[in-house]
Amino acid sequence: MKTYDYIIVGAGSAGCVLASRLSEDGRHTVLLLEAGGSDRHPFIRMPAAFSLPMNRARFNWGFASEPEPGLGGRRLNCPRGKLLGGSSSINGMVHVRGHPRDFERWQDLGAEGWGYADVLPYFRKAERALGCSTADRYRGRQGPLTVSRGRKTNPLYQVFLDACEQAGYALSADLNGYQQEGFGDLEMTVDRAVRCSAAYAYLAPAARRANLHVVTHAYVQRIPTTVRAQPAFTITAEVPACMLRRAVRCCSLPAPLVRPSCSCCRALVRRMSSLPMASTPFRTCLVWAVI
Repeated sequence: MKTYDYIIVGAGSAGCVLASRLSEDGRHTVLLLEAGGSDRHPFIRMPAAFSLPMNRARFNWGFASEPEPGLGGRRLNCPRGKLLGGSSSINGMVHVRGHPRDFERWQDLGAEGWGYADVLPYFRKAERALGCSTADRYRGRQGPLTVSRGRKTNPLYQVFLDACEQAGYALSADLNGYQQEGFGDLEMTVDRAVRCSAAYAYLAPAARRANLHVVTHAYVQRIPTTVRAQPAFTITAEVPACMLRRAVRCCSLPAPLVRPSCSCCRALVRRMSSLPMASTPFRTCLVWAVI
């Protein structure tokens, strides 16, 4: 029976990053399951065509809001990606970080480690910012996610910014840098005229690794778990039968040896370790991301 150290459910933005990070040292085997298909369709890769996949059931789960009382009872469309890269493969590619004060507010409310100073290094680590001269204190240059700006060949772009300034509004040289308030150039996750989704930035380079197995059209219906039993997947997919006959044990290591390197996995291990376990020296850790 084929077993894996980690099984990730959902190849959305978080799932692609997890698959890349967990497989990069070559020591652990990783299985990534995605209910949708590939992201190689031309409409996915072509930035100007983003409205087309967003309106196709093949690429979009087609979620809708509940009836909105303030909108005459209408339901609003809530596009969510159903393919490798998840919503990062069908969105509008506008790249805007959360406001620093939002992160500070989270920390004030008790989210320890989520202040702006805590998350800024990870924003910088993720991105390869092109076309901006902002100090490296705020922007990253070596990350996998390419962030670029338009060429602004139409003179009306600059005329609009000049009009904003003349009207008394602030200008910002970098909306993802020191000052977010004001008008300025919007950035986009586009790399040399190709959409830079999470699948493009993180999964594609990692997919060449022998210890990473990506399965598309694998719809995970449920993950029944109990304290005394191994996690088991109920999957509807064209998956080798050996993966479906029995439950899959992940990270079958003696508890003292489980030392994941990333904070999210350490938190999961701590949570699993706090649960009452059967009389066995082994603990089972399962990492999944539903995007």
